[in-house]
Amino acid sequence: MPSASRATVTSSALSPRRPRNLSDVDRRMIYERLLEISVDGKLPRGAFVKAALHVGCHARTISRLWDQARASIAAGSAVADTSAKMKGNCGPKVKRQPSEIEATIKAVAHHDRQTLRSTAFHSKIPKTIIIRHMAKEKTLKGRSNRVKPLLTEYNKKARLKFAFNFFLRSGL
Repeated sequence: MPSASRATVTSSALSPRRPRNLSDVDRRMIYERLLEISVDGKLPRGAFVKAALHVGCHARTISRLWDQARASIAAGSAVADTSAKMKGNCGPKVKRQPSEIEATIKAVAHHDRQTLRSTAFHSKIPKTIIIRHMAKEKTLKGRSNRVKPLLTEYNKKARLKFAFNFFLRSGL
């Protein structure tokens, strides 16, 4: 049975780890902190874990960062390269340029692009892509120019009957 004075500390007790992409500033700060505690280029045992707990990421992330910086110095760089390699290389790749989307939609006949569904069908661009494009670019807007038909005789009578019900209830 462990004594009360000696508490076991797990990584989840100190800081709940969450998946995280470190910014370049964070990466540089971590590297400089590791440099401060290193002795002749070697880190003391547990340095990666302590740094990971401080920042809130996995120890292997810190280890990769250290290895990347050391490799850049070994390759002859004057300053350690700690920048993230994700910039521009992550996320879905753009399949259609905004100009392509607009040109394709404008090529569809006017009567075939009355609704998003028919526009998507005739332009062969998914409806979700058209919606995202409209939200992002603000150049393609939905417009309505339809003249609404006048009320028929039946509609007029139904509306008057509905309105008279309010007068009769109020006692006028």
